[in-house]
Amino acid sequence: MQKRQTNTRRRAISKALTIKSLCIGLTIALLIGCYQKTDLFNTREITGQVAFTEATEISGAVASRAHPGLLWMHNDSGDTARLFALDATGAHLGVFQLEGISAFDWEDITIGEDPTTGEEVIYIGDIGDNPGTRESVTIHRVTDPWVTAIDGVIPANVISSTTFTYPDQPRDAEALLLDPWSNTLYVLSKRETRQVLYQVPENIQPGIVGVAEKLLVLPTPPLGSVRDNIVAADVSPNGYEVIVKTYLQMLYWKREDGQSLIELLAQEPMSAPYSVEKQGEAVAWDSEGLGYFSIPEGDSPTISYYGKK
Repeated sequence: MQKRQTNTRRRAISKALTIKSLCIGLTIALLIGCYQKTDLFNTREITGQVAFTEATEISGAVASRAHPGLLWMHNDSGDTARLFALDATGAHLGVFQLEGISAFDWEDITIGEDPTTGEEVIYIGDIGDNPGTRESVTIHRVTDPWVTAIDGVIPANVISSTTFTYPDQPRDAEALLLDPWSNTLYVLSKRETRQVLYQVPENIQPGIVGVAEKLLVLPTPPLGSVRDNIVAADVSPNGYEVIVKTYLQMLYWKREDGQSLIELLAQEPMSAPYSVEKQGEAVAWDSEGLGYFSIPEGDSPTISYYGKK
């Protein structure tokens, strides 16, 4: 009798797990919708694991253009204001502290070039706002840390910060993009079913709070399905391609000559290869735009690369 009851319980548990798996699969399918798949990229290649033991909550990554092979990353909220340098194998190359800067909720990082000096510039987005209550958010601009840092400290004289609010309401955001064609910074909100694109205000003086410009509400996903949270984004070095990472998918846009980033993101994206990660919150094109890296949070996280065919 007891054996029959045990077997019955096992069958019930097995059935419940099967139903749960089907529900999860159906939920993912509904979230992803029916985006057309791009065939430009290969499937996942694991290039290494992050060796630095304190890099456990990576939420932003970007590939240096001035120093090919160098990747910059940072942790999520709870860490100090610092950048990690590593390569595609995950080998640790250094820690760089930002002098005089505090970190509230760093969520993404992007890269550009100073139009006057030609120096590489890194932008760090302190734009996270889980409860949606921050009065303002900040983006820090850092001149090439690999060159300017002294004994692992990026001096205050090569750092500037832009503080701003949104014109409509506080937003939780984890995606920071720079358009190399116009040298313009953008933020994509995270949580809405139709996320919002904002332009970061320019030439805001220290002590002044600027106001971002609301530019676009992303189009409804196909078949009316719900797009899941946007957690990272990057524009390719030549400006022609955009990749946006969500928890469950990788979205890809291909740009035409003369097309603005606003016009591009108003179009329906394609689906790019992505092996879903546990709490995956970082994506970055490589320095030549030949593929993209994807990195999750966690201890010794795996670095995945999706190269072009």
